This record gives sequence, C-alpha cells and structure tokens, in this order.
Amino acid sequence: KKYFSDNDFTKNHIFSFGKPFYKDQNFFKDLENIDKDIFQIKSELESNTLLTNSKKIEMKEKIEYIFFLLSGVYFNIFTLLEKTNQNISELQNLDSKAEYEATAELIIESSKTKKVELESALQSLENKISLFYQIILQFFGI
Repeated sequence: KKYFSDNDFTKNHIFSFGKPFYKDQNFFKDLENIDKDIFQIKSELESNTLLTNSKKIEMKEKIEYIFFLLSGVYFNIFTLLEKTNQNISELQNLDSKAEYEATAELIIESSKTKKVELESALQSLENKISLFYQIILQFFGI
C-alpha cells in the first residue's frame, strides 16, 4: 500500500496513483455521489446507443476518476486503520505509572471505537469497488 499513496497534507490534497481526490473540499461530495456515478456509467454501457468519441473519452475519464477516488480513499483509510491498531498496541503495552493507566484506557477505548468506524468504512468501500469492478468486467472483459 505504501506504493499507492503520496500524501501532501500541507496543501490539503491527498494523491493516489498521482491523482488528487481531495480537491477544493469537494472530496466528500464526490464520494457521496459515487453510487450515482457508477450506475450512470452502467446504464450508459447497457444502452444500445452508439457512443461518440467525445462520449467515450468522457466515460473513460469518469471511470478513471471513480477508480482513483475509491482506491485513494481506501488506501488512506487503511493507513489510518493501521496507525490506529499500532496506537492501541502501544498503549496496551505501556509500562507507565499508575496515574497514566486510566488515561491510556480511555484512549484505547476511543481508539477501538474509531477502529470499528474505519473497518465499517473500508467494508463499504470494498462493496463499491466490487460493484464497480463487476460493471467494468462485464462490459470490457478485463
């Protein structure tokens, strides 16, 4: 996964495969509309109308954008999940004074909640990626 992401948090852009998917704060809006975009591509591919060259180029760009959006978000959430697991492990193995144990336990519990949220987000993205892959496979035989 380290090969796939190039994070530039100073400019508020996150890149995956060299493509930005978090631009001008539209990231969440784009992700909310991803199902609509996937089904729009599916309906256009299922229609019996011939696609013009400009429509083919537009569709290719949209397919690439969806791929980079989903893959970029997935790898960045996966990285956050790994860091969360690492933090939980470090806190559980903490050899510290007794007064810090209660604080460590609170942080561990909140981290476990965050871990569940991240795992749920990953599962949702895996479902979207699978749906998108099946559509592409069906129509392009990749």
